[in-house]
Amino acid sequence: MKSVISKQARSQTVFFKFKVKLLKKTLLQAENENSFEYRFEERDIDYWLQGNAPVILIVIKTSTKEAFWVAVKDYFCDAKRRQSKKVTFDKRFNRFDVNARDALIKLAVPQNSGLYLAPRPKLEKLYSNLLRVSQFAENLYTAYTFTEDESKAYSALQKVGRNLGQEWLLKENFVLSFHDLREAPWTEICDLGTVEQHGVDECSLSNRLEGQQEFVWLLNKVLREKVKEDLSFDQKKKCYYFKPTNNLSARRYDYRSLSKKTHRDVFQPYLKKNSTEVAYYRHSGFEGQFIRVDSDWFLEITPTYFFTRDGYTRDKFEKEHLSGIKLLEKNPAVFGQLIMWAEYLITPAQGDLLFKITHFYSFLSR
Repeated sequence: MKSVISKQARSQTVFFKFKVKLLKKTLLQAENENSFEYRFEERDIDYWLQGNAPVILIVIKTSTKEAFWVAVKDYFCDAKRRQSKKVTFDKRFNRFDVNARDALIKLAVPQNSGLYLAPRPKLEKLYSNLLRVSQFAENLYTAYTFTEDESKAYSALQKVGRNLGQEWLLKENFVLSFHDLREAPWTEICDLGTVEQHGVDECSLSNRLEGQQEFVWLLNKVLREKVKEDLSFDQKKKCYYFKPTNNLSARRYDYRSLSKKTHRDVFQPYLKKNSTEVAYYRHSGFEGQFIRVDSDWFLEITPTYFFTRDGYTRDKFEKEHLSGIKLLEKNPAVFGQLIMWAEYLITPAQGDLLFKITHFYSFLSR
């Protein structure tokens, strides 16, 4: 408990800041007949020692109805004591009773001396908008291909009845993939004599700018493949957003917030004023960017909205809609969207909705 008390002495008004600890234990820490100890965290000591206001610590032992005190700044002016982060109370010398009156008056500072003690620092829990990519395949494969045309490469794969999605990239006539390029159907487009196997760290931790760009490119293609059943990707805005429902009705997504089960409308129509005609559709979305911090890769998530006039075609007033929402939505609303996207990406929500853990990678929690 923090408080401020005043006492009239020698025609002066003086102030004390004090901290009280009520202890119901029969024995205090390291207690014996003559003394006991009390330990603190570094941030408490730092807080008490700042400013010029006198600070006293009072420990009350309720089992014996005794109280003890110490002048914090005087006690911790000794470097060894401060390093120990503890106070050793002398039960006789530090007793808080009527005999402590003169010592308290001596410690006091006149009111007009400009007392200062900053507000106590608050502990806040911070939530990042970064999701860690926690698992990669052990290897990446590279090979030269028979074509530099990506569309022709796709066609060659489709001819053998296999569509392996977007989880690979073709640069000129060079292919990079988590898939083993020595296996079918990759043999349809790859020169087997040029296939090389690389440890994933060789690529993910590369200091070459070109190597980093290629790895980010591959991660983005992997992400798009994973969310393609439920999300579309807008190349211009570089954002993922929920697809419309078949009949353009509202779509609700159920997920768990920090404390309870909840839901959010991730696709919904908005009507024209005084009309039953739809003006536009709003899609919940996010902008995603892969970044490397030291040796770890993260997906940075920035919640946003995407607007269409028919569920598919971008609405020409998208900027106006988005700016209006930003004026209305405060931090808690944006934070709620962030939690939803995190839950969507890291858990297999609603059965097969998304994220089945694959041997390629998985996203873990915040």
